[in-house]
Amino acid sequence: SHLASLSEAANKELEEAAVERQRLQSLLKDNLLLQRSEIQQKLSSACGDGLGGDVDVGERALQLEQKKRELELISTDAEACSEEIKKLDKAALDFKETIRKSKKTLGDLKNR
Repeated sequence: SHLASLSEAANKELEEAAVERQRLQSLLKDNLLLQRSEIQQKLSSACGDGLGGDVDVGERALQLEQKKRELELISTDAEACSEEIKKLDKAALDFKETIRKSKKTLGDLKNR
């Protein structure tokens, strides 16, 4: 029936949204861990052992400022991904509610 096919479509969309949400979360986590590691490595090499050779204080200050900008960009990306995940969560809840209503309607129709 039309209601059953609607329910199937909603289930499929819910599953796809859940898969996409999981993919985005995994990518976000992997990306944040990688970028954190890179920044820590760059910061530790920028701060180094104090024997910076030809790297003077001004250059180190520029490097640290660049790392700060990179961290701000990463934070912005993380917030955007978090918002996308929130949207997917809301869509998943909406689909679950649609499925619940469809099943109830289908049950009501069967009981007639």
